[in-house]
Amino acid sequence: MSTLHCHHCKQKTDECPECKEPIEQKLTLPTVLIIISLLLTCYTGYRWYLAMQEHEKAQALRQTYLKKHPEALKNMR
Repeated sequence: MSTLHCHHCKQKTDECPECKEPIEQKLTLPTVLIIISLLLTCYTGYRWYLAMQEHEKAQALRQTYLKKHPEALKNMR
């Protein structure tokens, strides 16, 4: 349960002044969507990072192969 503090009348309350229902703090749909989108962005960024590492490894392996076998470069063109 949350407590509201009014800066105007300087009172604290745990319930609605009109209906006397307890005040509850609820997450709204946009907040949930923002959290999900941030998590998905982090996940996608991590996958891109792993893909770039794999690409760099493949390029290094390719360069090593081409240094050992220069005739392969001529056959590629």
